[in-house]
Amino acid sequence: MNILMITENDPAGMGIAFTRAINQFTTHTCRLITTTTKYNFDFEKDLHVPDLDAEGFEEIDILFKKADIIHFHVLADDNLSLGPIKPKDYRHGK
Repeated sequence: MNILMITENDPAGMGIAFTRAINQFTTHTCRLITTTTKYNFDFEKDLHVPDLDAEGFEEIDILFKKADIIHFHVLADDNLSLGPIKPKDYRHGK
């Protein structure tokens, strides 16, 4: 199963920790998209929207298309802007 998690920020590092745990201890694949840095504790990031170039947004597009589950963390929803991408455009069938 392909899981795509989305959160505005990951100040406690639990989003990335959960992503790593899913990838390490299950047969599922998980990726994490973040959009802001509220507190800078310098936790690892996966796909951080402000750091992405055109290839990064292309990767997000592919991940949305392949995702079986789209998981939103607190404050994120399908209207959240991920650069030129809106999650609501990919929700059908998820």
